Amino acid sequence: MRERAVRLFLLCYALVAVPLFIAVLGVDRFVLHKAMNAHHGDFGDLLLSTGTHLADGWVPTVLALLFLMKDNRSFMMVGMSALFSAIVTQCIKHFLFPGSDRPTMFLDHMPGLVLVPGVELLQHNSFPSGHTTAAYSVC
Repeated sequence: MRERAVRLFLLCYALVAVPLFIAVLGVDRFVLHKAMNAHHGDFGDLLLSTGTHLADGWVPTVLALLFLMKDNRSFMMVGMSALFSAIVTQCIKHFLFPGSDRPTMFLDHMPGLVLVPGVELLQHNSFPSGHTTAAYSVC
């Protein structure tokens, strides 16, 4: 039963990931960014601008401390996972990919791009994503 569930998950993942991978490789990055930016709405902007903070350093820290009330093992798993992944991510950002600019550096190439009010737009060190790394490490 478990193998079947894993195969189903991988199939669904491939059905989403393969077309996206082809799009990323085959489409100009500015065109792709503008196409993705065209699909937004007020509710989604609010949800995602608020939800992005769920992967800030405070959330894994608070979660780890809550797990400390349960048992030491859960605390160590979440706490050490988040801490180790944060250190590795920052080292990769600053030493392996220091010139990896974020899309905000190229706003002049994408006129008409809709920006969400109140969201701080950083300009450098875009890869790897610290938010994504934090979310995966906690999971």
